[in-house]
Amino acid sequence: MNRKLLSLLSAAILAISFAAAGCGDDEPGKDASGGSGGTTNPGGSGGSGGSDGGTGGTESPGGAGGEDGGQGGTEGEGGEGGQDGEGGAGGEGGEVGEGGAGGEGGALTESRIATINVMYDCWGICPGFVLVGDTAYVMAEALDADDQWLSDVTFTWSSEDEAIATVDQFGGVTGVSVGTVRIIAEAEGASGSLEVEVQDGL
Repeated sequence: MNRKLLSLLSAAILAISFAAAGCGDDEPGKDASGGSGGTTNPGGSGGSGGSDGGTGGTESPGGAGGEDGGQGGTEGEGGEGGQDGEGGAGGEGGEVGEGGAGGEGGALTESRIATINVMYDCWGICPGFVLVGDTAYVMAEALDADDQWLSDVTFTWSSEDEAIATVDQFGGVTGVSVGTVRIIAEAEGASGSLEVEVQDGL
């Protein structure tokens, strides 16, 4: 009886020793790599989303998104945004991800105006000059590629040298000092001009 009891006690002690050593436990320890990150291992990166990027695990960057980047995990950088998308927000202590590249600009549209002609606005014989202190009017016309007149055009007027002559929004040119100056009409990206001579009125 004493021997049998001794054998049973020995077996029990041996089983307890194996259990304490963890020989029969398949569960990973605290330092093992886990899906969301163990104690010392980082979690996996956030997945690339169709619209928004996935959120990164601990210390891992967020995934790059199709439009907006995913948010980074703790201490992780935010994911990089897709085309025209915003970068994902950085995690705690992390940096904000870069914004997406801008989309390509559209093709340039050509102006419907091919030519702008500038001339004196007068009836009969035009003097072809402006006296100092006087005002003469000029006008502009816009033509398309087929030399057809365009009626619905608003012109912006300017003088190359306002020390010689100025021009108002109605095309009124006022002589300031003797000389020659170019008066310019602009509309829809096109321009035309007229050379105006300013003479002394004395």
